[in-house]
This record gives sequence, structure tokens and C-alpha cells, in this order.
Amino acid sequence: MKFSQEELKAIGLIVVFIGITIFAFINYGYKPLKIRSEELSSEIAAKATELKQIKDIVANLEIRKAEVRKLKEELSFVETRLPKEINMPELIKTITTIAEENHVVFSSFVPSGPFRKDVYDEIPITLSTKATYHNFGKFLAAIGNLERILTPSWTNLTSLSPTKEDVSTISADLVITAFTYKQ
Repeated sequence: MKFSQEELKAIGLIVVFIGITIFAFINYGYKPLKIRSEELSSEIAAKATELKQIKDIVANLEIRKAEVRKLKEELSFVETRLPKEINMPELIKTITTIAEENHVVFSSFVPSGPFRKDVYDEIPITLSTKATYHNFGKFLAAIGNLERILTPSWTNLTSLSPTKEDVSTISADLVITAFTYKQ
């Protein structure tokens, strides 16, 4: 089969046109679409990772809320044991009530000003007391079992002979130290 010169030119022109079309499609159509597709795929992967992190945060939200509640309870407990304010009237009332309940008699009750330490203040209260041995022990146990931290320390402990008027068997000079958190 022989083609004429005109037909060969037409075929050559068609082949060149098809080649230019393929070249244009690859360079201006396919490559940009492929690059854009890769960009979108990486964006989808990043968004999927971000979505997973958000889902994990939401899933852990209840756990975190429970942790916050627990920490607030612990803080409340610590603030009860080591308050930020002295509240001397309440402290005196508490010690006096415990002494009365345990039949401990004060001959002196002298609160002192606070002494600064690193993160807390000490408020000493000097007491001179008389009681029976067991009542004095109950008094100290009740002081030790208070929610607020109070620390008793002896300066003098003397035995007494009980009489009909006074059944006390010991006389004790002690210091009860209260503590407050220093801000």
C-alpha cells in the first residue's frame, strides 16, 4: 500500500498532533493532578492522625475529670490538715473541748505568735495541765486524731499523789504546736 505525498503529510501531521496532545496531557494534566493527589493524600493522613488524637483526648476526658475530682478531694484534705489561716479562736475551742471531754484541767493556756519555717508556720500553745494518767493519755490521743495537724511535746511531766479533792495523778507542762501553710 502506497500513500501519496499528501496522505503522508496528513498522517505525519496527525502523529505530531497526537504526540503533542499526549505530551500536553502528561505535562499539564496528569503530572499536576498526580502532585495534587499526593498532597491531598498527605493532608488526609495528617487529618486522620489529628482526628485519632482528638478521639483519644475525648476518650480520656472522663479519666481526666476523675483525676481532677480526686486531686480536689486530696487538696481539701490537705487544707483541712494544714490550713492557710491560724483561726486561733477555733483552735482554742477545740483544745478546750477535748480537755473537758477527757477531764483534763488547765492551770495555764498561753498561745504564742507564729514562727516562720520554710513552707509553714508553727503556732505554739503552752499548757500546764493536771489529770489522771489515763485521762491525759486520752486527751493526747484525741489531739493526735484531729483532722488538723497538732503536735504535743512535753517540757515537764510530774507525778502527783491523788487526794479526795483532786484525783489527778500527773501534772504536765506541754506545748501543742499547730501548723499553717505559708503562702
